[in-house]
Amino acid sequence: MSVAIATHNRALPIAWRAYDPNDYPPEGQVGVIMSLLHRLAPALPADREVVVLLDRGLGCSPQLLAHIAQMGWYFVARVPGTVRLRTADGMETAMRHWAPEQGAP
Repeated sequence: MSVAIATHNRALPIAWRAYDPNDYPPEGQVGVIMSLLHRLAPALPADREVVVLLDRGLGCSPQLLAHIAQMGWYFVARVPGTVRLRTADGMETAMRHWAPEQGAP
């Protein structure tokens, strides 16, 4: 798992944790990512807006998304269209209803 800073069309890794795939971390991937983000936070300027980009497997974790929001950061998550979204008023729809079809302008 790694955390990287996006700059000049590149991602520069700044924190990471490697583990043997046969020895899965007890805190799971979400715990590993939260730990890395927590270690990184003090090194960032207080006035800097932070946006965490998450891929499919991690973008569906309410625990991770809530943790990022509690840190005062933003997130963008790539998720499958079948993932369900529940709004504050209780309405629930599939994500595919909120985003254009892949490849659409």
